[in-house]
Amino acid sequence: GNCVAPSQGFGLEADIAEVLVYDRALDETERQSVEAHLTARWTGTVDGVNPVPPPPLAITSQPFKSGTNGYHTFRIPAMVVSNLGTIIVAADGRLTTSADLPAAIDCIVRRSTDRGDTWGPHIVVADYGTDTADTDVYPILGNTTPRTRTSASDPALLVDRTNGRIWILYDNGSPTSYAGFGRTIKLEMRHSDDDGITWSPRIDVEAGNPGIRPAGTAEFIAGPGNGIQLERGPHAGRLIFPVYWYRSDNHSTLILSDDHGATWRRGGRCGSGVGEVQIVECVNGDLLASMRPSGAGAGYRWFSRSTDGGDTWSALFRFDATSPTPVPDPTCQGSIFRLSTTAESDADRLVLASPASTSSRVAMTLRMSRDEGASWPVARRVYAGGSAYSALARLPDGDIALLFEKDGYQSIDFVRVSLSELTDGAETRTDYENWLNATLSAAQRMTPGHLARDTDLESDGLGNGAEFAFGGDPLQPGDPPHLLAMPPGAT
Repeated sequence: GNCVAPSQGFGLEADIAEVLVYDRALDETERQSVEAHLTARWTGTVDGVNPVPPPPLAITSQPFKSGTNGYHTFRIPAMVVSNLGTIIVAADGRLTTSADLPAAIDCIVRRSTDRGDTWGPHIVVADYGTDTADTDVYPILGNTTPRTRTSASDPALLVDRTNGRIWILYDNGSPTSYAGFGRTIKLEMRHSDDDGITWSPRIDVEAGNPGIRPAGTAEFIAGPGNGIQLERGPHAGRLIFPVYWYRSDNHSTLILSDDHGATWRRGGRCGSGVGEVQIVECVNGDLLASMRPSGAGAGYRWFSRSTDGGDTWSALFRFDATSPTPVPDPTCQGSIFRLSTTAESDADRLVLASPASTSSRVAMTLRMSRDEGASWPVARRVYAGGSAYSALARLPDGDIALLFEKDGYQSIDFVRVSLSELTDGAETRTDYENWLNATLSAAQRMTPGHLARDTDLESDGLGNGAEFAFGGDPLQPGDPPHLLAMPPGAT
């Protein structure tokens, strides 16, 4: 028969020390001999190779609970923190079933202004599931005949830090069959200029950007999860939404904008045989894509790198069982984001979230890399039970925000995690970071570059690092009091 480790099926921490296999049932004498052998060999052995892991983290709040507000199931989390420090989350509001599109699905947003402790009312961004008489035009079908429209699914969120605009990308879905798939999908966007309270009319991404859809017969689908804006290098300011091509020549890719969302084009292929994808920017401006297997070898996440802002990508690579720091994947979406840089903290840190199993959607785990994704030595269990899709964001104070599907899609929960919790006390915020949190507002801390030690916020010739060292105020021009008190010529 099949032998399945309990850690795979139930998210338990367990190791199997020895397995003995026989081709027949043992008699009593043989069974006693086997028991004596195992007792002699393993009595006194304790889990000394791997330390006992810390307990799972406490859930902070629950933005989406299936079976509430008229929705059968909530799925597919997305999350960003706005320029004002507001946490904005999105999800599928699936009305009558837990099924994917073309089932009846609304796109729902909620907001938190208290670091995720409480959440405002549901904001219906697209009511395609609720409006049963809705129709739309899908040119991919080869005509302009209006078709039934039933789904606004797979959201991804992105903040343009330049102007504060919040973008949401999702799949507009119809039950009309395309290429025999039983549904038709096109990419659609909206944006908010009031911190996620109201949203623009829909924007048909494919109609407004000819050629953005790959050639061929398949489905062009949102990431889902998060988009990013590049902060470094020649492409600083670029907006990126990860997307993927599904059902034929499966591959991950992205759409990007260099004019703050006025136009979009498709970037390069991140890899073949992969699907749902999330992208993070490295400190040197390179990009790292983290991808779900979709035809490529399953069991572990796939990665790829770009050195030109997303137009070309390296060969796929992964951290499998031969790696000192494996990154398993049970064929599921996962998240990745940047937590810190040495300019604003004491280390460059990337964080990744995904179920820590090669075969089952269980054991939501946060991992951290200090070498731009070359290894993932830190792993912290968040939840041992059913765990699936996720989204990550950095809070204004430097804590990690995690949103993830829990317990067989019964809810989408929010967890706030400090650096100390992530590393089980091995790393904490620096005094410099604590000073920034006490000195700058949440909006100021969300502005790219504001946290760097060499940033001179008030243009008085002293960067944040010097203001911190000498007791100055980074928001008030003039020398810090300690420097004013020094006699002429003193150093």
